[in-house]
Amino acid sequence: ISKALIINDGELEAYGITINEGGSVSIQPTGGLTLHAGGFTNVTEDNFEVHNNLSGAGFVRVSKQFNQQGGTMPKVKVHFTTKANMNNGENKDAAWQYIGAPGAETQMQVVNTSTLYLRSEEKGWVRQWDSNTSLTPFAGYAFTQKDQPSIDFTPRLVTDNQTITLTYTDGGMKGDNLWANSYMAPIDIKKLGKEDFSGNV
Repeated sequence: ISKALIINDGELEAYGITINEGGSVSIQPTGGLTLHAGGFTNVTEDNFEVHNNLSGAGFVRVSKQFNQQGGTMPKVKVHFTTKANMNNGENKDAAWQYIGAPGAETQMQVVNTSTLYLRSEEKGWVRQWDSNTSLTPFAGYAFTQKDQPSIDFTPRLVTDNQTITLTYTDGGMKGDNLWANSYMAPIDIKKLGKEDFSGNV
């Protein structure tokens, strides 16, 4: 790819992505990319971005073959539109929403003192204070902000299998576990069977 490629609608299927000087990839909320083999070459957060908004989310997914080959996933930019964008006025109200890290190594983006991240734990909500902290992949967070319609994250894409540990204790919220999808693609819940769960889930 040697020039700007914008994926607006539908799915682009590829067998390897190489971005040369002057090239870039922008996946819009109605588009997506599936990589069947090969890999990502010269892909960085400066030339590859994925857009999410309140009505949709761009996706990036890879085939099982790619994972079996041990392909390395790059860091990309994720342009995340918050609920504050629903108000077009000058003074946007703070709005709570649930979010998850869009990948690994996702650093919290604290824009001002009105930006709050609360991590969900069974004992209750735990405020995340340090702006240098990375969001834990597949953990659920409550997030709010004011006067900030969008935030840019720079995660490393996650494609490998994940095991999520759920807890139940007598204290706190008694088994209330909030987890998120940190893959850059939807999870088909209908394909999850009994073999995907253990214990008393």
